[in-house]
Amino acid sequence: MSSKGQTQFISRLRDRFSLSEEALEQIQHAVDQEGRSLADVLVDLGIVTQNGLKSVIGELPTVAGEVDDLDGVSAGSDEPPKGVDENDDLRAMLLPPMKPGFQRYALGDELARGGMGRIVETVDTTLERSVAMKLLLGGKGQRLGWQLRFAQEAQITGQLQHPNIIPVYDLGERSDGQLYFTMKRVDGRTLRDVFRGLRADDPDIHKEYTRTHLLQVFQKICMAVAYAHSRSVVHRDLKPSNIMIGGYGEVLVMDWGLAKILKKEASGGQKVKSHREELGRLATRQGEAIGTPGYMPPELALGQLHLVDDRSDVFSLGAILYEMLTLKRPYAGRDAQTILQKMLKSPVKPGRLRAPDRNIPIDLDEVCSRCLERDVSKRYESVLELHHAVQRHLESRAEAFEQPSVFSTSELEQQVAQYMTSVEREQKLRDEVKTLRAEQVPWSSLDERRIMRKLVHKHRLLEEQVRERFALACDVLNSRLVRDPADGAAKSTLADIASAEFNRCDQIDDTVGLAQCRRILTRLNMHADLLRGDGKLDIETNPPGLTVKIYRITEVDSVLTPIRKDTLSSTPVSITDLPMGPYLVSAPTASGRDVRASFRIARGQSMKLNLNTVAAAQSPDGFLYVPSGHTQIGVDDNAAWPASRDYIDHSAFCISRLPVTMRDYMRFLNALARTDLSRALQHAPKNPLTGEQLLSQMGASFYIPRSEFSGQTWDPNWPVFGVTRDDAIAFCRWRARRDSLSYRLPTSQEWEIAARGGDGRSFPWGDHWEASFCNTAAGQLGLPSLAPVGSHPNDRSPYGLMDLAGGVTEWTSTDVQQAGKFMAICRGGRWNGSVRDSRCASRHPMPPKAAHLGVGFRLALDSAD
Repeated sequence: MSSKGQTQFISRLRDRFSLSEEALEQIQHAVDQEGRSLADVLVDLGIVTQNGLKSVIGELPTVAGEVDDLDGVSAGSDEPPKGVDENDDLRAMLLPPMKPGFQRYALGDELARGGMGRIVETVDTTLERSVAMKLLLGGKGQRLGWQLRFAQEAQITGQLQHPNIIPVYDLGERSDGQLYFTMKRVDGRTLRDVFRGLRADDPDIHKEYTRTHLLQVFQKICMAVAYAHSRSVVHRDLKPSNIMIGGYGEVLVMDWGLAKILKKEASGGQKVKSHREELGRLATRQGEAIGTPGYMPPELALGQLHLVDDRSDVFSLGAILYEMLTLKRPYAGRDAQTILQKMLKSPVKPGRLRAPDRNIPIDLDEVCSRCLERDVSKRYESVLELHHAVQRHLESRAEAFEQPSVFSTSELEQQVAQYMTSVEREQKLRDEVKTLRAEQVPWSSLDERRIMRKLVHKHRLLEEQVRERFALACDVLNSRLVRDPADGAAKSTLADIASAEFNRCDQIDDTVGLAQCRRILTRLNMHADLLRGDGKLDIETNPPGLTVKIYRITEVDSVLTPIRKDTLSSTPVSITDLPMGPYLVSAPTASGRDVRASFRIARGQSMKLNLNTVAAAQSPDGFLYVPSGHTQIGVDDNAAWPASRDYIDHSAFCISRLPVTMRDYMRFLNALARTDLSRALQHAPKNPLTGEQLLSQMGASFYIPRSEFSGQTWDPNWPVFGVTRDDAIAFCRWRARRDSLSYRLPTSQEWEIAARGGDGRSFPWGDHWEASFCNTAAGQLGLPSLAPVGSHPNDRSPYGLMDLAGGVTEWTSTDVQQAGKFMAICRGGRWNGSVRDSRCASRHPMPPKAAHLGVGFRLALDSAD
């Protein structure tokens, strides 16, 4: 409050409370010399209570403004709230002086209604012009704080005379005391209506509101807000529903009901004043949220009003720009609380990732991200700076179309050649990264990791260069097509480079780049086969002449499930125009068990399957046949030490459906103990922490302990654990002699192929984690516990293997040696492991002579192919 305003208010308080001159001097000194709030002084001196203070200054609302979906404010009525009986003298003392003049207005129909007022179509009979009148809901009986805020909205807006700010003509009160103000009536639509039309694919809206037009609208909004900032005013409730767009190019920022006059001096013109601001020290409330969730900045959401400045409006403008580009709000949720939690916990997702089909330019995406920084200091310092950033984008796009060289064939060839050269360099460097990454191990030295990081950084810079040169080449070609739509050379060249970039993005799983290239090729109506991506499949069987079934894989409740596609008779067969995606083919065997082949048709891929049903029929009981094929491995950034992305051709093999159990392993130990007890003791499962045997022993017999393990009663159907790889190999040799079959441990690649199938899924059942699907610590309450093998039917691979994501991690025969260390690779999740362990691409290095309470094994067998 200004010194003059404080003195006048204190003088009025003297009359109301019969204060002595000594009390008045004490109040004045505390406010002027000690810098204390007048409200605090009145309460501390016992002149008024905290509740009584509200009757003096009015109870200020925390949220006001026009109602939006998420405003959290219900529209009121014109009737005074029940139980409210404000003092007329106090009201006259607090509100600004207003002269009667309501008689000049003729009210018509209601146009809109919000949280604080309603807007009515009105005719000014003196000037014979149509205006809009806003009347405060609740009338004279409304809380004084609301009446003060309503009057302030009119005073602030009336002083902000700018082409893009709604003009206010008059502020007054009706004979019954209801406050009103009149303003320009604008026929048009709100920016919110425009966004709704664009989301609904309204053809008229799409035609009128191109991206360039919307950005020009945004710039006008920025100029209005920048002007307000120059007069020391921040809006604090900028959102699409508060932006009106007229039919003749008008863009007006509306609803300044939450605006605040900052303490800083004005930089352009006289500082805006309001009667409520004169009483501002009485009205200040920290800790209350002001604004609209989804558009309000974090400092307003947290009630940190002392942090509010011009950059708070920058955040809201960034949210509007984000929605303008993506047609989605930066943060979405069912209710205001959900939206606020998302905003406070997570940075906004880049627009190019949120709406890849919108072809959002990189520079504008970066502008949005900077505006929406949660840290105020990282945003644009001013709205003018934001305006200039958008202007630079528009000018850079215009320059591409204004270059005289765009008609030059040599210029065109140069741009395309530069792009193609960058693509070749990027591909070569990508292969180098892949090779070096394959050589990296978890125990690689810092120097080795530093070399890798430098190479990855170099590759990322080159990827950016490829994208920039692609964009520049597209600009040159598009500018030629704008001038001459029949330019066949430009159209053909644009289609060629878009196809090349489309294939590159497809190889690296760049969904944003794919969407951009798809839009270009769709607009050109070229390379439809590439976009569709259909492939070809040839199926042969041994013996020939079999009937095979092909299934399309579809996700059902997080499980990738085979859905019948077609029945094909009399192999060999060939299928053309097979849509991209995952499939499963099955063929019958003489033993009655079908042989399966899991695969994925990549874009335009030709694949050949050879199903040897004779070999599959010879698989031992408990073993599953995996046919030869072409399979993708690695490529899972969320996995632990995954292999580099690669497509490999593999031979057929057999692998056991379940891991080896404690019961199976005890048979091995007891058979061995009858001839060599010392060796049996050597291979007995052990607790690696204590070195003690896990199984009970009496003489040459091993049996299940009667004691508990990890709070559980022992179960012979648990997978065996606490064994080294040497122990697992010894079991394989014993079992091979017993069954006259060449059992072995699977290789690391065989294990991954059997677990993921040929479609490259993340988990045995699909691509989404479900804790209840497997035996891991993540899916259990309390202490992790073991389950008998086969207890989790969803932990099943396309080939039928079980217990891959949970149970026990499994030894493989694959070794890795580097920097003097020799390690074996283990695969799969375990009962006491993490979600990351459960991913099919995860690899776990383990000393081959070490035991672990979560590591066991399963058997493999060469196929009879």
